[in-house]
Amino acid sequence: GAEKVSFRLVDALFQEIQIQARRFATQRAAATGVHLEDLLSSEKEMQNDFVAAETEVARRFRNHNVSIPHQALTINDLMGFKIIGDQALIEEIPDIIDHWPKFTLLETERHTGDYNAVNLLVEVLLPDAEELVAQVKGFDWSVAQRRGLDRQETEDGFLDYLKQGSGSVRMEIILTTYDELMESEFGRSIHELRILRLRQRQPYSGPIAQNAAYLIEYMLTLAASPTVDVFELPIKMYGRYLPETIDSAKGVLFGQDMDGGLLDAFCLKHDFHS
Repeated sequence: GAEKVSFRLVDALFQEIQIQARRFATQRAAATGVHLEDLLSSEKEMQNDFVAAETEVARRFRNHNVSIPHQALTINDLMGFKIIGDQALIEEIPDIIDHWPKFTLLETERHTGDYNAVNLLVEVLLPDAEELVAQVKGFDWSVAQRRGLDRQETEDGFLDYLKQGSGSVRMEIILTTYDELMESEFGRSIHELRILRLRQRQPYSGPIAQNAAYLIEYMLTLAASPTVDVFELPIKMYGRYLPETIDSAKGVLFGQDMDGGLLDAFCLKHDFHS
């Protein structure tokens, strides 16, 4: 989930940088009296445009002037399931799901190669809010305390919270055979290696992309921590950080107030060019 959000955010930021780089190239074309399509640019000039675009997008972040469309960051699957069976069963499941009441099959994606599986995106209609509240009767709300919330207030407000939400959720169902499951856990398509390959294939991996990944990691840690409010986000999109500094910031959320000392002296938090 965290990787998926991070990839989406980096893709959106990469598009922002590309748009800005194209603007700079258009300005160069106008200065030489030609259309952008007719501009002959060297590798060095294109690289300079991209670096300048990175700097401009970083400046816009600093001035609170970056807007990323909500759709670009939408993660459809709230939860995920994996169904393991023989190939004949795998082929039947999409039709079975599509005929279930309150279930709608939205997308089917087949993966072939080192990783072989079928991914289904399914929308599920939820019961009424009152029915959901009845289902969690007797639930141990001490989990709210561990997240820094008032236990009784959380329990009392649960019904209103549900009423404000969507009437449906989306989930991902992965269909695979036992043999392919073994390959994904121990063989040619180990999940962690696939994630590393995805990271390596990211078209953009500059400082803004790294900060986006750090920020998502920090925000998800905040959601799971007993800290409810933070005065200021310790990660700025226009800064530069060491991984150890991010670990320290996450530790603070759990009451581990660590002094970075000299470590933070090498973290140029507000100087994008350094």
